[in-house]
Amino acid sequence: MALVGDDKKEEFESKNRNNAIRKIKADVNLNPLIALFKDRSYEVIFEQMNAYLLQPESKMDLSDFKTFIIHNNQEDFIKTLALRLMSVPEYQLC
Repeated sequence: MALVGDDKKEEFESKNRNNAIRKIKADVNLNPLIALFKDRSYEVIFEQMNAYLLQPESKMDLSDFKTFIIHNNQEDFIKTLALRLMSVPEYQLC
């Protein structure tokens, strides 16, 4: 049983399927975040970022992320940790 107007909806959606993927250019200033965690150990940075970004605090620990985080220096660690924490389902639900 087709509802009145269903053909119009399908026509509209088919025209817009190719437009579904849009690229967004954004410049992110992570300097305040980096300054906030300056000179702290990786473990402390993880615990504090985890507590701040994931509410309620998650049961994950730093070892869950080690293969996905750049450890070259503290700045890279903070940037990639923030990205990874914001990618977990728990963050998406907050």
